[in-house]
Amino acid sequence: MPASPQSGCAVLRARVLADLAARSDAAGIIATAPSAAAAKDSPLIAAAKKAAATSR
Repeated sequence: MPASPQSGCAVLRARVLADLAARSDAAGIIATAPSAAAAKDSPLIAAAKKAAATSR
């Protein structure tokens, strides 16, 4: 018995919806990840930069 065209549409629809859900999840993760520019230097790095700036 051959598969009906509607079952192929259901499979395609499920794949498309799963792909959209995965993209949405990935976008949420990327949007909430802290940026490297916002990260502060550690106190040790800040002191080293300050010492290097005053020794010039």
